[in-house]
Amino acid sequence: MKNQEVGKAVQRMAGFTALLYYHLTKAMIDEYGDDAKAVIKKAIKEFGLERGQNIAKKVLENGEELTIANLDKYYDMPISQGWEPSAEYKEKIKRSTTESCVFAQVWIEKAWQEVGHIYCEVDPAIREGYNTNIEYTPDKNLLMGDSFCSSVTRYKNS
Repeated sequence: MKNQEVGKAVQRMAGFTALLYYHLTKAMIDEYGDDAKAVIKKAIKEFGLERGQNIAKKVLENGEELTIANLDKYYDMPISQGWEPSAEYKEKIKRSTTESCVFAQVWIEKAWQEVGHIYCEVDPAIREGYNTNIEYTPDKNLLMGDSFCSSVTRYKNS
Protein backbone atom coordinates (compact mmCIF):
# COMPACT_ATOMS: atom_id res chain seq x y z
CA MET A 1 0.00 0.00 0.00
CA LYS A 2 2.83 2.38 0.83
CA ASN A 3 4.32 2.12 -2.70
CA GLN A 4 0.95 2.97 -4.25
CA GLU A 5 0.71 6.06 -2.05
CA VAL A 6 4.23 7.11 -3.05
CA GLY A 7 3.42 6.53 -6.72
CA LYS A 8 0.29 8.68 -6.49
CA ALA A 9 2.24 11.42 -4.69
CA VAL A 10 4.97 11.34 -7.35
CA GLN A 11 2.35 11.59 -10.09
CA ARG A 12 0.63 14.55 -8.35
CA MET A 13 3.99 16.32 -7.94
CA ALA A 14 4.79 15.62 -11.60
CA GLY A 15 1.44 17.12 -12.57
CA PHE A 16 2.17 20.24 -10.54
CA THR A 17 5.65 20.48 -12.08
CA ALA A 18 4.23 20.14 -15.60
CA LEU A 19 1.61 22.78 -14.85
CA LEU A 20 4.28 25.13 -13.46
CA TYR A 21 6.42 24.59 -16.58
CA TYR A 22 3.37 25.32 -18.75
CA HIS A 23 2.55 28.60 -16.98
CA LEU A 24 6.18 29.79 -16.83
CA THR A 25 6.89 29.02 -20.48
CA LYS A 26 3.54 30.37 -21.66
CA ALA A 27 4.13 33.65 -19.81
CA MET A 28 7.62 33.89 -21.31
CA ILE A 29 6.37 33.26 -24.85
CA ASP A 30 3.35 35.56 -24.42
CA GLU A 31 5.66 38.33 -23.21
CA TYR A 32 8.72 37.82 -25.44
CA GLY A 33 7.44 35.83 -28.41
CA ASP A 34 9.00 32.79 -29.98
CA ASP A 35 12.50 34.07 -29.10
CA ALA A 36 11.75 32.91 -25.56
CA LYS A 37 11.95 29.29 -26.77
CA ALA A 38 15.74 29.57 -27.15
CA VAL A 39 15.98 30.76 -23.54
CA ILE A 40 13.75 27.90 -22.40
CA LYS A 41 15.98 25.40 -24.25
CA LYS A 42 19.08 26.90 -22.65
CA ALA A 43 17.55 26.71 -19.17
CA ILE A 44 16.43 23.10 -19.67
CA LYS A 45 19.91 22.10 -20.83
CA GLU A 46 21.53 23.77 -17.80
CA PHE A 47 18.98 22.10 -15.52
CA GLY A 48 19.76 18.69 -17.04
CA LEU A 49 23.52 19.18 -16.89
CA GLU A 50 23.33 20.12 -13.21
CA ARG A 51 21.12 17.15 -12.40
CA GLY A 52 23.51 14.81 -14.21
CA GLN A 53 26.52 16.27 -12.41
CA ASN A 54 24.78 15.87 -9.05
CA ILE A 55 23.95 12.23 -9.80
CA ALA A 56 27.56 11.60 -10.86
CA LYS A 57 28.80 13.12 -7.61
CA LYS A 58 26.68 10.68 -5.59
CA VAL A 59 27.88 7.71 -7.65
CA LEU A 60 31.54 8.68 -7.20
CA GLU A 61 31.07 9.41 -3.48
CA ASN A 62 29.91 5.81 -3.13
CA GLY A 63 33.04 4.54 -4.90
CA GLU A 64 31.18 3.38 -7.99
CA GLU A 65 31.73 3.97 -11.70
CA LEU A 66 29.74 6.30 -13.93
CA THR A 67 27.88 3.55 -15.78
CA ILE A 68 24.42 3.53 -17.32
CA ALA A 69 23.27 1.11 -14.62
CA ASN A 70 24.54 3.43 -11.87
CA LEU A 71 22.80 6.40 -13.46
CA ASP A 72 19.56 4.47 -12.98
CA LYS A 73 20.55 3.24 -9.51
CA TYR A 74 21.32 6.77 -8.24
CA TYR A 75 18.74 8.67 -10.32
CA ASP A 76 17.55 11.81 -8.53
CA MET A 77 13.82 11.17 -8.66
CA PRO A 78 11.56 8.11 -8.32
CA ILE A 79 11.03 7.77 -12.05
CA SER A 80 9.62 4.25 -11.84
CA GLN A 81 6.80 5.39 -9.58
CA GLY A 82 5.75 8.37 -11.65
CA TRP A 83 6.26 7.19 -15.21
CA GLU A 84 6.35 3.38 -15.03
CA PRO A 85 9.07 2.90 -17.64
CA SER A 86 10.29 -0.45 -18.86
CA ALA A 87 13.94 -0.97 -19.71
CA GLU A 88 15.93 -3.62 -21.46
CA TYR A 89 19.70 -3.83 -21.01
CA LYS A 90 21.73 -5.62 -23.67
CA GLU A 91 25.49 -5.44 -23.57
CA LYS A 92 26.25 -1.71 -23.23
CA ILE A 93 22.88 -0.43 -24.45
CA LYS A 94 19.70 0.41 -22.58
CA ARG A 95 16.41 0.61 -24.44
CA SER A 96 13.59 2.33 -22.56
CA THR A 97 9.88 2.59 -23.21
CA THR A 98 7.40 4.71 -21.30
CA GLU A 99 3.74 4.36 -22.16
CA SER A 100 2.45 7.06 -19.82
CA CYS A 101 3.87 10.46 -18.88
CA VAL A 102 2.13 12.86 -16.52
CA PHE A 103 4.03 15.77 -18.10
CA ALA A 104 2.80 14.84 -21.57
CA GLN A 105 -0.77 14.44 -20.34
CA VAL A 106 -0.78 17.97 -18.91
CA TRP A 107 0.84 19.53 -21.97
CA ILE A 108 -1.43 17.71 -24.40
CA GLU A 109 -4.49 18.91 -22.43
CA LYS A 110 -3.11 22.45 -22.68
CA ALA A 111 -2.22 22.06 -26.41
CA TRP A 112 1.37 22.79 -25.38
CA GLN A 113 3.12 19.85 -27.07
CA GLU A 114 5.74 21.88 -28.95
CA VAL A 115 6.98 23.79 -25.91
CA GLY A 116 6.41 20.79 -23.65
CA HIS A 117 8.68 18.80 -25.92
CA ILE A 118 11.49 21.27 -25.23
CA TYR A 119 11.49 19.92 -21.67
CA CYS A 120 12.32 16.46 -23.03
CA GLU A 121 15.76 17.84 -23.93
CA VAL A 122 16.55 17.46 -20.22
CA ASP A 123 17.16 13.74 -20.83
CA PRO A 124 20.24 13.99 -23.08
CA ALA A 125 21.54 16.84 -20.90
CA ILE A 126 21.31 14.66 -17.77
CA ARG A 127 23.41 11.99 -19.51
CA GLU A 128 25.92 14.58 -20.70
CA GLY A 129 26.26 16.06 -17.21
CA TYR A 130 26.58 12.59 -15.69
CA ASN A 131 29.14 11.12 -18.10
CA THR A 132 30.15 12.67 -21.41
CA ASN A 133 30.76 9.16 -22.78
CA ILE A 134 27.06 8.33 -22.53
CA GLU A 135 24.55 9.45 -25.13
CA TYR A 136 20.78 9.44 -25.07
CA THR A 137 18.82 9.16 -28.28
CA PRO A 138 15.04 9.55 -28.21
CA ASP A 139 13.09 7.52 -30.74
CA LYS A 140 9.39 8.09 -30.10
CA ASN A 141 7.58 10.68 -28.00
CA LEU A 142 4.01 11.06 -26.79
CA LEU A 143 4.23 14.81 -27.42
CA MET A 144 5.06 14.19 -31.06
CA GLY A 145 1.95 12.05 -31.56
CA ASP A 146 3.45 8.64 -30.82
CA SER A 147 1.59 6.21 -28.56
CA PHE A 148 4.60 5.96 -26.19
CA CYS A 149 8.06 7.37 -25.56
CA SER A 150 11.15 5.31 -26.31
CA SER A 151 14.87 5.92 -26.25
CA VAL A 152 18.29 4.33 -26.40
CA THR A 153 21.08 5.11 -23.96
CA ARG A 154 24.54 3.87 -24.91
CA TYR A 155 28.21 4.49 -24.48
CA LYS A 156 29.63 6.65 -27.28
CA ASN A 157 32.71 4.50 -27.72
CA SER A 158 30.83 1.20 -28.13
